[in-house]
Amino acid sequence: MNHLLVPQNIDPVISEVISAIHYRPAVSLIMPLAAQISLSAEISHQLKIKADKVKTELENAYPAELCNVVLDKLHTLLTDLRLPSDRKGLAIFVSPIFQKMVYLRNAVQERIVIDESFEIRDLVADEQEAVHCLLLTLNGTNAQLFLVEADVIKPIDEVAPFSIDEVTGDTPQRVANFSDPKQRKQLLADKFLYHVDKQLDQVLTRYAVPLMVLTTEKLAGHYKKLTRHSDLIIGYATGYQEHATLTDCRRLIQPQLNEWKLQLENQLLDRVSAAADAHILITGIEQIWKACHAYKSGSLVVERNFRFEAKHGASPEVIESSDGQEKHLFTIKDAVDDLIETVIKNHGKVAFTADDSLLRYGRMALISDY
Repeated sequence: MNHLLVPQNIDPVISEVISAIHYRPAVSLIMPLAAQISLSAEISHQLKIKADKVKTELENAYPAELCNVVLDKLHTLLTDLRLPSDRKGLAIFVSPIFQKMVYLRNAVQERIVIDESFEIRDLVADEQEAVHCLLLTLNGTNAQLFLVEADVIKPIDEVAPFSIDEVTGDTPQRVANFSDPKQRKQLLADKFLYHVDKQLDQVLTRYAVPLMVLTTEKLAGHYKKLTRHSDLIIGYATGYQEHATLTDCRRLIQPQLNEWKLQLENQLLDRVSAAADAHILITGIEQIWKACHAYKSGSLVVERNFRFEAKHGASPEVIESSDGQEKHLFTIKDAVDDLIETVIKNHGKVAFTADDSLLRYGRMALISDY
């Protein structure tokens, strides 16, 4: 399972923005939120500056009546601004017939794009880069399951914490026969770990996401030997203590989560290479544009910050680089973003990789489904 690929069953917010009717001018205002998000006055000031810049760009290219409709919608959104403390980015989408504000989990690069359609790259990347997994905290006597969603860790309410007390009465005679306290303690520990592992069966099936284990170094080695869920475990983080806070847990598992993401990206690049060998890989933005506008589906893999300004060719399925020339109303500001939207509409998938990782393929590649 490659968790880097955005599934066809995409987030409703992304679907809503993609489904908006294309209508010029479509304004996309993308902004990072300050680390000290409590400085709302400063953020409001920065947004006002950006709104003034949007106004200038609109008035230079569009009739006053159309500009006023868009600017009124933008002003309404900014007036209702509420800054959540757990978000690092902001995306505002406004056209004469649509308006939407989205708070992003991850930091973004500031930009303003006025085009025929909205810039959805940051929405898709935000969904892709958010971690979704289960977390099992485990010590010798207690265990608990949590759901990790982006930066939030929360207990799974329907699954009660596990305690070694649940197994101490199962085989009293056998335990009593051990005169060595260490042997008795080890037997109970083994029974407890088996009990926890068995209880994971239904939970892992229900949530259909991988599992991270946070425990002690000793228990990590022991649990690896007996678990029946090795194929779903993405890593073992150690250093866990019984009274650790959720903030402590996040800090302890972050290196393992980073390593897991790197492994997924390497697997994705291996998949691109295998598709090339199998002759089912389309490379170069012009060829991918042509394929996608012929309704070919597949998985689009693109470098995170690759952008391509283009102009239309003789037919809709043909584009070519604008080379910074002929900047006019109908220039495609970022053909990569338009391709991302087209692939999702064609029921394909999208994945981002590190910059320069796809140089040999023209910075993006489409793995064809057929």
